Amino acid sequence: MLDPWLTSENACYVCPNVQNERIILHIAHVVTIGPSIFDQILPHTYELAVLRKCRGQDCSLGGREFPPSADRQGYDRLTSHGLERAWTMYLVGAFALGLLASAFQAMLSSRIVERSSPCDCSCAAPRLRSRHSHVGCRWRLAGSRPTTGPSTVRVESRRTWKATGRSDTDASERGWWRSATCPPGDEALGCFMLRKTKRFQDADVVRSRNPEVHQEADVVLDVGAEYAPDRFRFDHHQREFGEVFGRGFDTKLSSAGLVYKHFGKEIIANELGLEEEDPKVDLVWIHVYRNFVEAVDAIDNGINRYDTDAPPKYADNTGLSSRVGSLNPEWYEPSGPDEQMTRFRKAMELVGKEFMDAVYYVAKVWLPAREIVQDSIQNRFQVDESGCIAKLSQYCPWKSHMEQLEAEQGREGSILYCLYEDQARTWRIQALAARPGSFESRKALPVEWRGLRDEELSKQCGIEGCIFVHSSGFIGGNRTYEGALAMARKAVSM
Repeated sequence: MLDPWLTSENACYVCPNVQNERIILHIAHVVTIGPSIFDQILPHTYELAVLRKCRGQDCSLGGREFPPSADRQGYDRLTSHGLERAWTMYLVGAFALGLLASAFQAMLSSRIVERSSPCDCSCAAPRLRSRHSHVGCRWRLAGSRPTTGPSTVRVESRRTWKATGRSDTDASERGWWRSATCPPGDEALGCFMLRKTKRFQDADVVRSRNPEVHQEADVVLDVGAEYAPDRFRFDHHQREFGEVFGRGFDTKLSSAGLVYKHFGKEIIANELGLEEEDPKVDLVWIHVYRNFVEAVDAIDNGINRYDTDAPPKYADNTGLSSRVGSLNPEWYEPSGPDEQMTRFRKAMELVGKEFMDAVYYVAKVWLPAREIVQDSIQNRFQVDESGCIAKLSQYCPWKSHMEQLEAEQGREGSILYCLYEDQARTWRIQALAARPGSFESRKALPVEWRGLRDEELSKQCGIEGCIFVHSSGFIGGNRTYEGALAMARKAVSM
């Protein structure tokens, strides 16, 4: 036990010239260790050390002399053994708390960095395991093909980032993923699409930088400087590469575009439950490329949307490439192989969801509307013998479909007006545009009708039930289909 004379209750007996030192030591101990058994041992140990420092000196200790010689023996014994034991316990406790602090810091880091990043050139690439094959991406997919069991795929990234709306300086400052290949997201989209095929549906992504592994891979995506679809080699970085989608598109393909060109119809047919030869599959395949995949190709290959060298007037960080890029770790965040693989999977999930949304929109929204418009074109002579008036069986987005179908059938400009029922259960007559996106009509409604409404309009045109005609003459309304048809026929003849 500690000598009663030396307990903390007698702290007032410590002489003024050492009191501050003892208090500072005690406070430092409490801050470092916190409330524990050390609080019962170390304060006395510090006090003993300080008193020993004063030993043999003329120290009044607040009016009381230093303990007599009998007490000094106990003091020496306590100092020689207790101090060593206390410091041993202190060091052990400090080491344990250091480990806890490291674990706590790692936990905080993992909670802060929950986004995941795909591809650092210095790390291992994602691996795809499949019962059938391997898949790769610019995150190169490579692996060995066993005679039985799952095959592996490896992926490696290449540091050749193309324009995504950010400058090269911004890209390099934002981190290795942005400065590599992930902003466009073509490799993530390519991997996602490959896993939607029957051949690669069970594949896992593996990342590797080993060229020998790529030679054994079933699929190599976005690396390898080789485009050989018969051997599933899909890279577009070689100088002589100039592959395009065709069918009127001249944008150079990225790895995603190459995968879509060769596997897109299979993916769409599987999702829609149709045969690949079905004309609907071809329509969806073309439209999804036009409205989704082509932009990924263009961004990855650094192709501007407009033929101008003028700098952009504003930044756009809301597109797919920017959102994929936002999954990168920041410069101060951890970016080990496991973290990169997690982030790459998130990139695949992000672009994959939007790709499938585009497919389903075309299949479930765009295609049915096209069929309604196509029927209206085929049946237009049943509406009016002139063939200039089309009637929609139900309202749908129709303008772009009408223009495309006319062009496909060689009938540009033959239809002047389209009739359809609106939400109020009244009927509209709308003039077709002279050119796609133009406000000029092929044949606007008569000038005499424009800006008039209700009875005044009905009296002017001699047709019952008129509601309005717009001041520009591009659209008008009638309470019945028969009234709208009469307005259209009269407008054609005027």
